[in-house]
Amino acid sequence: PSVVSTLQTFRAAEQYKVPIHGIVVNRILARDFELPSGEIRDTLGWPVLSEIPEDEKVRESTALGVPVIDHEPETPASERLRKLAESLGEHISER
Repeated sequence: PSVVSTLQTFRAAEQYKVPIHGIVVNRILARDFELPSGEIRDTLGWPVLSEIPEDEKVRESTALGVPVIDHEPETPASERLRKLAESLGEHISER
């Protein structure tokens, strides 16, 4: 369902000429029932920019009103979010 709703959102964004740079797949559990990122990329037609693993520290930091990167900077989710932010910053500075 998330892939279908994302596709609908991307189509709406294209109608309004909103640029789409890629997809961020979050709450990854690495279970057999999950769609592989390659299949998500092929279905939606945009690159997967990052895969953010499921992390209870994200929910905890949200409840505290603190970004997870500040609350628990060494968790896998924080590390992936940091790398995503760096790559997006590089992409923006290239424009």
